[in-house]
Amino acid sequence: MLDRGGDNAYTVGIVVVVGATVLLLGYFGLVLANPQTPLNPFRPAKVAMAVTNTPVATPTLPPTWTPTSTLTPTPTLTPTPSPTPTNTATPTKTPTPTPTATSQATATPTQTPTPVPTNTPLPTATPEPPLYELGDMEAGADCTWTGVYGIIWSATDLPLEGIQVHLWSEQGLEYLSTPSDADGNYVIQVGAEPVAGRWQMEVFEAGQAQSAIIVFETSRGCQNGLQKYRIEWRRTE
Repeated sequence: MLDRGGDNAYTVGIVVVVGATVLLLGYFGLVLANPQTPLNPFRPAKVAMAVTNTPVATPTLPPTWTPTSTLTPTPTLTPTPSPTPTNTATPTKTPTPTPTATSQATATPTQTPTPVPTNTPLPTATPEPPLYELGDMEAGADCTWTGVYGIIWSATDLPLEGIQVHLWSEQGLEYLSTPSDADGNYVIQVGAEPVAGRWQMEVFEAGQAQSAIIVFETSRGCQNGLQKYRIEWRRTE
């Protein structure tokens, strides 16, 4: 009985010690967590902290600057003058007559002097060989002009001045042209309207016939007829 009673007392003692230990640990934990707890006999003194409200300075921003656009002057275009075309004179080519068959002529005589009729028989003896030969010959219609015109050329294709042309018809009309001009031109007009006839023609130089005689005809109808003859002569030497 005494051994069983001693064991109970021992157990109670251990429980008391453990409980006391737990209580002490809880007490110290509370004091550490909150030193101002009323259970702490050694509470620390409270220090009053003065809080000073320091105004926060508001930064002053500079006024907003609006950039002013600077106008860039636009360059003024300077007109470039257009070059003035210069008319260049075209040299006049002296045509070289080539004998061709009779065709419709469209050229107009460059001069129309009054033909010189003559009733005096002219010598018609042709030298051998002839000093002039027939060159180009063309014919066409003209309702306001009947006659013959052309150019007299030298043997080197230069115009001859001062040469005459003798023209006569079977109807008794006879003409001797004025001397050819500096460009070799001669003209004989037999009418200002269509004149029909059969004509003979030769070249005169120094008052003498110097070519063979050629024969041609003009007609009265001017729509498809032959009134205007262009006949050229060439010197053989």
